[in-house]
Amino acid sequence: MSSSTRFRGPVTDADEKEMRSKAIPGKTKATTDWGMKDWTDWAVARQISPADVDSRVLLTTPLLNMPTDDLAYWLWMGKFVLDIRKQNGSE
Repeated sequence: MSSSTRFRGPVTDADEKEMRSKAIPGKTKATTDWGMKDWTDWAVARQISPADVDSRVLLTTPLLNMPTDDLAYWLWMGKFVLDIRKQNGSE
């Protein structure tokens, strides 16, 4: 078998981007988008009404760019987990 039949032509950046986007299951993408929206909405609300917010970490950094120690503080110390409610405000 020659290498010309074994390998396809070079992949463009657009082809690679399309392949990567198709590799993520639709349900996973939807759930991730939902979680990111909830996080963003929460972060905005925390900036507007900063009651009881520890001043060592301000929520001005997007979630995906947040340093690990800040992310751990906000998520695993219970800030986001304890604050989040259903859209109607119930638990």
